[in-house]
Amino acid sequence: MCIGFHLHGHSAIIFHHSLSQQATKFGFSYENWGGYNLLVKLNQRNPEVQNYICDVIRFWVSEFDVDGIRLDAADVLDFDFMHALRRTAEEVKEDFWLMGEVIHGDYSRWVNGDTLHVLHSCTL
Repeated sequence: MCIGFHLHGHSAIIFHHSLSQQATKFGFSYENWGGYNLLVKLNQRNPEVQNYICDVIRFWVSEFDVDGIRLDAADVLDFDFMHALRRTAEEVKEDFWLMGEVIHGDYSRWVNGDTLHVLHSCTL
């Protein structure tokens, strides 16, 4: 599918809200993000979590040649985590990009040479 997008001059990005409540059926529980049970709160400072997410990016690029990813609620992401994502973006593909959702604040904190490439805002 991404090849078709590229042939027609389009970029392919990953946009995905993940995880389900299946884990609770088996007695597992997790801390959620912002009260939303479908959004697991990850320990972004944990090197294993950082490596796993970076490996996911590598997989999507190597298997599907995606051009970037969109990060929900980027304003609450850990900056060291975003630095790891940016290093991975630069490693996997020359023009791979990271897009973050930031609703308010000093946007230059998130968009710079060390973190995200671009932002969008969903303010109403």
